[in-house]
Amino acid sequence: MKLKNKTRGFTLIELLVVISIIALLMAIMLPALSRVREAAKSVVCKSNLRSINMAAALWSVDNNGWALGMSWSWPDPAWEDGRANNTSLHKYTNSLRNQRNNNVYACPSAKSAGFFGVQSGDDIGMGTLDPDVAEKTITYGINSWIASAQPQGSPGTFISDPADRGAFGEGPGYVYWYDHGSTKIDKIRQPDQTVYFMDHEFYAVSKETFNPLIPPSSVKTAYAPNGVMTRWHSKKPGENYGYANIAWVDGHVSEEPDDLGEKPKLFQNPRWTYYFYDH
Repeated sequence: MKLKNKTRGFTLIELLVVISIIALLMAIMLPALSRVREAAKSVVCKSNLRSINMAAALWSVDNNGWALGMSWSWPDPAWEDGRANNTSLHKYTNSLRNQRNNNVYACPSAKSAGFFGVQSGDDIGMGTLDPDVAEKTITYGINSWIASAQPQGSPGTFISDPADRGAFGEGPGYVYWYDHGSTKIDKIRQPDQTVYFMDHEFYAVSKETFNPLIPPSSVKTAYAPNGVMTRWHSKKPGENYGYANIAWVDGHVSEEPDDLGEKPKLFQNPRWTYYFYDH
């Protein structure tokens, strides 16, 4: 008598148990994988900032020790009329924004932070909905209190309030953005605690485009009507900010200090101003 081979399959309950176990493992592993991916992107971001910082240092050597100017990320010449832009870093970074997949000006975490979708516009440093343009957009800003040789008013106008001028400048004699910044590097007090570049949607970090004490949607300018994205690393849903990577004047790169977003005590300036101009 020939016996039939009976192949036993999984029962519905067994399949549900297996599926539940797989789903549980995925739920446990995905956040960890997400953190690993973000950590890797942050490493690339810091490497970009080191490259930019080194390029800025080389530029200063070639320009009598001056700090870099506001138009650091613009090409040379900067405009169609042929005006020269002495502060352009392009020849130092060798990473023009129209070179795909070779852009030290773009942080890989910016896309995951919603950076490129927050607004449209064709100004340098602006977010855009066009993915081809977005890939060329810069995501780092320079400390405008160091870089802005003409922060407000006409050239040669002295502005007494350090929040409204290059805080490290010495007074009259402002020059246009395309020459140099407001001070020489060796004049900057505490260079290891002074921001030079950081993660920022706009190409310059100024009082008009940066305030970590309020939601980014509230930091609005004519160039960024929907607010300015910044400090996006490890940003969690529902939170205003994560943290920023910062390139400091002395050359080192690190994550932002823990007290950058600390609220001020009565009659004191916000703590973040210390790292930009309030030494």
